[in-house]
Formats: sequence, structure tokens, C-alpha cells
Amino acid sequence: GARSIAHLPVNRGFDQHFGFLGGGEDHFTQVSGEDPVVGDLVDLWRDHGPAFGENGTFSGYLYSREAERVIHAHAAAHGADGSSTPLFMYLAWHLVHSPLEVPTLYFDPRCADNHQRQLYHGMTTALDEGVGNVTQALRDTGMFENALIIFYADNGGPLVTTGMSGNNWPLRGGKTDDFEGGVRSISFLGGGWLPAELRGSTSHAYIHACDWYATLCAIASVDPADS
Repeated sequence: GARSIAHLPVNRGFDQHFGFLGGGEDHFTQVSGEDPVVGDLVDLWRDHGPAFGENGTFSGYLYSREAERVIHAHAAAHGADGSSTPLFMYLAWHLVHSPLEVPTLYFDPRCADNHQRQLYHGMTTALDEGVGNVTQALRDTGMFENALIIFYADNGGPLVTTGMSGNNWPLRGGKTDDFEGGVRSISFLGGGWLPAELRGSTSHAYIHACDWYATLCAIASVDPADS
């Protein structure tokens, strides 16, 4: 969404958006130093403009709390079953992306010999807590029973770029390369909508992230063709 106003999520079909437009920002301050022209800037946006005063919170808390807020607000306005107005939420957590930063609460030096990997494990623990909190919000509002949860990573764990923090064994390589460790990533489905016969099963079929668009359109009985 960082290249033009037309690319903002709210101009591409979403009713609301909260997050950052660049990448690799500080997890605690939301400051991004990626722009070679203007330097360090707070990269946090709500809908059409800057999210003034909303930065300064660990990203794991920031985005899970926003997701919980949206879930509770939607259930209050439209009911738990979502039959009249279903909710589609794309929650792109900044965890476990670089820079490797995590509150002390989640850091355990006993988990690995490599300090970078210790941080990575801590960030994964924080992410796990966030997923649990969002899932609990769905349960508390009664929305879980009619929910389809899709969890997937966009690439394999990083190796060279973050001090060998990731680990894609037994696959070779990692993020930024084309070996299977870089392009095959973890994915799972959950939620009460998932047919009972599929729960607990494993599929070895090939799937690409781009396949989800047509798949979700089919589930929602929407024509995926874009005119």
C-alpha cells in the first residue's frame, strides 16, 4: 500500500485498515528507517491517514488488540452467525519479521544457543499468544463456530539475513532464496466452519498463496473474475 493512494487497503476493497505500509519497522516504536530520502518515520496508518498517537506499543499487542476490537464490534453490530454481514479479516502480523525484538516476558535464553534464534523463538511465543487471544475473541462472541481460520506464512524462515535465526529443516535454504526452505511454508486451517472430516487431517497437495482468492470466492459464492 505504500506506493500510491490507490494502493491503500481502503481503496482496494477493505472497509477499514490499521497497520503499516512499508516493512521491517521497529516493533516497539513503529518507526521505519527504510526510506532513503526522508529517513526515519513512524509508519502506522488508520484507514486514509496516519494513526496519530497510536504507536509506541509492541506490535504483537498492537495488532492482536485491534483484531479483537474489530471482532467484538462486528459481533455487537451484526450478530455472531454473520449470516447478514459476514466478516473478512486479513491479519498480517509483523511477528516474526525482522528486526528481531521481543519483550523480556517472552525471551528465554535456554531455548537455543544462538542469541538471534533465542529472539526468534521469543517472537514466535508472542505470536502464539496473539493467535490465542484473537481465537478467544471469536469464541467469546460466538463467531468461532461459523469461522474459517487460515494461517499461513509468506515464506520460509530467514537464515543469512537475521543471523541464522530461522530453521527450515529438513528443507534446504530459507527466505530470499528459491530452495524449498524458502518457498514452502507452514499453513493450517481451523475454525468451526471447517468440515468435521477434514479436522486433524494433513494434505500434501500443492497450493500457492494466490489460490486463496478464488477459493474464498467459491466458498462465499462470489465470482472471482475481476472486470
